Amino acid sequence: RHFSSSQNIMLLLDDSPFWRWQADYRPAVFLLALSGGRDSMALLQALVLQRARLAAPLSACYVDHGWSAASGEWGAFCVREAAARGVACEIVKLDWADGGGNAEARARTLRYQALATRLPPRGVLLTAHHREDQVETFFLQLLRGSGLDGLAAMPAQRPFADGAHWRPLLDTPRAAIEAFVAAEGVPFLDDPSNVDTRFARNRLRHAGLPPLVEMAAAVARSAGWLAEAQAVQQALLDEILGEAQTVLPWDALVAAHGVTVAKALLRRWLQRAGQPAPPGRRLLSFVGALGGQNGHAELHYGGTVVVQHRGNLHLFRA
Repeated sequence: RHFSSSQNIMLLLDDSPFWRWQADYRPAVFLLALSGGRDSMALLQALVLQRARLAAPLSACYVDHGWSAASGEWGAFCVREAAARGVACEIVKLDWADGGGNAEARARTLRYQALATRLPPRGVLLTAHHREDQVETFFLQLLRGSGLDGLAAMPAQRPFADGAHWRPLLDTPRAAIEAFVAAEGVPFLDDPSNVDTRFARNRLRHAGLPPLVEMAAAVARSAGWLAEAQAVQQALLDEILGEAQTVLPWDALVAAHGVTVAKALLRRWLQRAGQPAPPGRRLLSFVGALGGQNGHAELHYGGTVVVQHRGNLHLFRA
């Protein structure tokens, strides 16, 4: 099959920092998370059209969540369309055996876990998140009362598994992707779950976000500034933390920097250990308990346990 080269997509990728990231990082392989939807199919087409500029082999992966009876057909579509462009695509089915919890969050966790196991050292996972996705994430975090980490929304680059995760279209408006897909005649699938308002993101997208679309660039820019502030904060916190890994000298940090800074150090300490931050209220309750007279407090969340003992905090994993 012949695929044309559109000026739209050339400009779209040329405006992306993708090529600079590639030159700096020198990845071993690119792994595209391919859902068959408009955005990931557009990114697949973009990468194929500029394959000569790619510094590493390109492959794709379709993660089957098993939420729809048609998910097998969607996987076959992804394999077929990727193969037509000379790209191998693997299908991975998620294991929901353990159940429980927020389905949307759990699906995201399982999806990234599955992708992480397929990423070799210095490999780069590519996802097709765009500007409106960033705006949705910002407002979801805002409505949850998130702090700086949440309001910084999605990073364009982040460490992931033994490599990295890049979002090269994060500053690209949805309209530009739609225009490219139409101009190139790129086939794509519409997932009915995208209009299921049981999911928080969909409720925001279909009920609250449309009037904000014209402000998307400004909101995304604010999220970008917050991400820069977060990076500066993390660098300063890392300097204070030094080599602290599983033991945090809590009492000494409070004495030297005060409770507010110590609380930020606690969150950063957990992040560096590969642990997500606990829910805000639970963290505040734990920090309050740390000042108790018995000198002992415990924080349990997910597979993580933090225990206070003799002025230090000790991190354990299930």
